[in-house]
Formats: sequence, structure tokens, C-alpha cells
Amino acid sequence: MMAFTEGVGYKDLDILLRNPCDVQFKLELLKVEKPGEYEKESWSMEPEEKLKSIPE
Repeated sequence: MMAFTEGVGYKDLDILLRNPCDVQFKLELLKVEKPGEYEKESWSMEPEEKLKSIPE
């Protein structure tokens, strides 16, 4: 794989690829929304939903 020999273009990621270690992620939950309580973004819509969301 080319990333191992030439790197991925980011020094910190190149180091991580050469010397793998456990990585921890911290996530902060900002808001909980139930289905139907939020407005979908276009990338998550079915084609029919996208058409219906276009203002006339």
C-alpha cells in the first residue's frame, strides 16, 4: 500500500501509520432529537423527498 511507503500527506497521520497505537475519541452529545423533530439535510434524503423539499 502506497500510504505505508510514501505517507498520506499529513505528518501526524504518517507517524500514526508507522507506529500504530490505541486511539480514544471523546464525543459530546449536544442535542437529542426524535424522528420527525428535525429537518433532514439533502444528502440524507431519498430522491422523492428532495423533489418535495424544493419550494414552488
